[in-house]
Amino acid sequence: MLVVDGFIHADSDVTMADLFTDLRSGGNARSWARINGNLVGAFLERSREKMVIFADNVAAHEVFYWTSGTRHVVSTSLPAVLKSIPSSARRLDEDAAIQFQVLGATLLGRTFASGVRQVAPGRDVRLDANGASAQQAWQYRLDQQAYADAELDEVVDAGWHAVQQAAARLAARLGPGAVVSLGLSGGLDSRLTLCAAMAAGCDIRPYFFGEPDSSEAGLAAMVAHRLGATLQLPGACSSFPRYFRRSLLFQPMADLEWCKYWSGRDQLTQSSLAVMSGHLGDHFLGEWSVRARWGPDDDRGLAAELISSCALEKADDATSDRIIGEIAAQTAEIGGSVLQRKQGFWYMAINPSIRRCGLFSTRGAVPHFTFFEDRGVLEHGLAIPLAYRRRNRYYLRLFERHLPDVCPAAIPLADGRNGHKPIEKWLFGNRTFRAEIRKLVDLEKTYLTNSRHPRIGDVVESIMSGGESRNEIHQFFRCLTIRAYQTAFE
Repeated sequence: MLVVDGFIHADSDVTMADLFTDLRSGGNARSWARINGNLVGAFLERSREKMVIFADNVAAHEVFYWTSGTRHVVSTSLPAVLKSIPSSARRLDEDAAIQFQVLGATLLGRTFASGVRQVAPGRDVRLDANGASAQQAWQYRLDQQAYADAELDEVVDAGWHAVQQAAARLAARLGPGAVVSLGLSGGLDSRLTLCAAMAAGCDIRPYFFGEPDSSEAGLAAMVAHRLGATLQLPGACSSFPRYFRRSLLFQPMADLEWCKYWSGRDQLTQSSLAVMSGHLGDHFLGEWSVRARWGPDDDRGLAAELISSCALEKADDATSDRIIGEIAAQTAEIGGSVLQRKQGFWYMAINPSIRRCGLFSTRGAVPHFTFFEDRGVLEHGLAIPLAYRRRNRYYLRLFERHLPDVCPAAIPLADGRNGHKPIEKWLFGNRTFRAEIRKLVDLEKTYLTNSRHPRIGDVVESIMSGGESRNEIHQFFRCLTIRAYQTAFE
């Protein structure tokens, strides 16, 4: 028995039959190193005494598991697993909760449920009467010498070719005439995605989330108009609390703040075969990927640097030390150079959390795609020399050379302050916000021990009266997500 979720691109030199042959042999799926596509799955070994679950090197499709003795539960849906396991296994993993609060992500395959784990990219996990054992079937390949002697334009041309190939693969998968909704922010990632997708023949319907009268909306409209498209504005941003319960039941580990990306979009996706975004572009092509300093080379030192550059809020020394230990373990598993371990950590820890965001999900109705989960684009991005990443030299040159009509010189970029997403404005006086939170959690419950607000309800009232900053609101939503999980699943 073999169960697979995902796809292999038509131009891949590996077929599903090749993968099946590898898996039946009882060893690792050796074909994974050559797959162009996204797959997760599970199969029973011939003896039926062992189940093997696997995720490819991208793992855009998630797979979760719980095991106890000879009983195993496996699903691509975390809520489905939670409904099928004992209540003791659903109890909140306190370390996972702390990691989520500090990093916005969990480490080493942790979920909020103490007994449930997620399969990491490029891994397979064997489940039998002895429990679970994991092994690495694929590893990041970072050839730091690939462009060692290459001029910037040569590297840029290779990158544009990789993105074009990714767009062609996706267009072939979706088929002719497929309508795709694309979130267009006006930034470099979404501009590149829109241009490449339209050039590949996709029927793209760009939309903008946020304040319709913001400068960012104006820039996005200019980009769409320059390419002959009309920007759609779903609006209704202040209505996002209505999505809290549906989000929780669909993706229990998705930050509830991200429901703002669903507001007004349901109507747009009714006629769409897929949703597309520029998700991950700044990680693989932009200077964002080098925001942490170069060294040190040892995993614990690297982990300390990563938490200092990635932490969303400050943790006490003991908590930081525990998180540093788990980051070190995760980067050691990734292996390779310092840069490779940094990129791998970001992808394996932070990216899955971001991907659960409402911007990249339609509650299972239509799939989400990004070119930056394409193997060719991924491996090209990892090989870009650091000198070309700094000050965004590579990314800006790509637009100047291949997309001059929408490059920043032709249509400027926003100032980066996210003025089109004023969550504090949307929640000011928002009675729906209070009502929906009351459905999720007890407002009388204690908020945070180090907070000036004793109860969750006090924070809600402060947010509604304009007494909280944007960062404090972000912190509240991470806390709310954890508390809502406990209420719904423990």
